[in-house]
Amino acid sequence: MNQPAAIDPNAKDRWFDWRLDLLILLSLGGLAAVLLAVSWRKWPDPLIDFGRELYLPWRISQGAVFGRDVESLYGPLSAYGHFE
Repeated sequence: MNQPAAIDPNAKDRWFDWRLDLLILLSLGGLAAVLLAVSWRKWPDPLIDFGRELYLPWRISQGAVFGRDVESLYGPLSAYGHFE
């Protein structure tokens, strides 16, 4: 029978090498910086793009009645479910 090889504690395993980890982290940081620079000022504005979804629950929480005071294209479930 073959016996398992002895584990050498001084052997370098490339998966646990701190230089490789540092290189990966620097690469990810560089990629994040490049992607942020390319897409800067092109992100949606949540108050403009989702304003109606924020406005309807606010109006209902202030006492407006859905269907009479507040009109929606979709149903009341979303409007009543988005506020506490």
